[in-house]
Amino acid sequence: MVVFSLYEVVISLLKNACQIEVLHKIFFFVKLKQELVLTSVEIMNELALRKVCFAFNMV
Repeated sequence: MVVFSLYEVVISLLKNACQIEVLHKIFFFVKLKQELVLTSVEIMNELALRKVCFAFNMV
């Protein structure tokens, strides 16, 4: 009985470790996606600013 409970504990720890690893990967992926979104927003802002400046220069 004691051996079986230890085995269960080890299995549950391994499951938790796997879940934590998956969570870390998901978190990293979300963080990466946020950074990509931020950079694309920055690029869009830069382009918008250039268009505005160009429009003012035309006037």
